[in-house]
Amino acid sequence: MSNPATAAQIRELLELTGATRNAKLMVGRMIGQMKSQAPAFFPADFWTDLEQSFQHLDAESVLIPYYQKYYSQPDVEKAIAFYKTPAGRRLVAVQPVIMQKAQKIVTQRAEQLGQQVLLRHKAELEALARQYQQGGAAGGTSAPSAAPQSSAPASPRK
Repeated sequence: MSNPATAAQIRELLELTGATRNAKLMVGRMIGQMKSQAPAFFPADFWTDLEQSFQHLDAESVLIPYYQKYYSQPDVEKAIAFYKTPAGRRLVAVQPVIMQKAQKIVTQRAEQLGQQVLLRHKAELEALARQYQQGGAAGGTSAPSAAPQSSAPASPRK
């Protein structure tokens, strides 16, 4: 691209859009998830070292070439100008809340649709599971039943 955005412009845009802050939050959540899944014998100094090491991760440097590939200096100048307006700041403030709520709704609907599809294919899946358990599957190995556990769709969560 001719006239790609500068590294300084991209860093400013990432800061204004909250991407820098969100990346740090994501790393924190990732470490928390790792802790919850790790064996109990992992010592506290391991987690301290991991957290301190991640603090030095410069994700912006990794992103800059990608932004430069797709955004010109004028594009980023306009985006920066927008994110400095009250409307731009409001978008940055509200978008995470909207995304969190949308994720819950989409997850609920996806679970409902999944249950509906399972019900439509219940007889077929049960027959295949019986055949698989009886050694009719390729390789002749048996596995736990793939049949649906319930004949009724899961009730939506609130």
